[in-house]
Amino acid sequence: MNYLQNYILSKSSYLPSDKLFILQKELEDLDDEALNVLMMVEMRHPLVALILAIFFGEFGVDRFYVGNKELGFAKLIAFAVSFVTLFILIGFLLFLGLYLWKFIDCFLIMRACKEANFERLMLQIHQYKAFQHSNQTF
Repeated sequence: MNYLQNYILSKSSYLPSDKLFILQKELEDLDDEALNVLMMVEMRHPLVALILAIFFGEFGVDRFYVGNKELGFAKLIAFAVSFVTLFILIGFLLFLGLYLWKFIDCFLIMRACKEANFERLMLQIHQYKAFQHSNQTF
């Protein structure tokens, strides 16, 4: 097993399985130095994202962890508004909606985490290729 296959195998639990083939095609064009640079790309663990979604999902912590700040702020604001208006019926309904969102997000967060890892890795690959290309033109 070569270095490229070892790299893909070691990162397979962090990435969507349907996109591993795309990643392999992108990595075949890179040299060993590029693979060493890619080892430094920070990957978020999908299981940690799931645990955060289960215990702190109503605060948006899971979405902040994945890197989706907009949804994280939306969940946090929804929690704050529902908590402030809890003494009237609107707050109770908002809490129900928020916990429904949390429940659904528990099923979606692992895939979202893997997709974010894939996008982060592909961005790094394209930046490295652009850097290599700019160095070759001079």
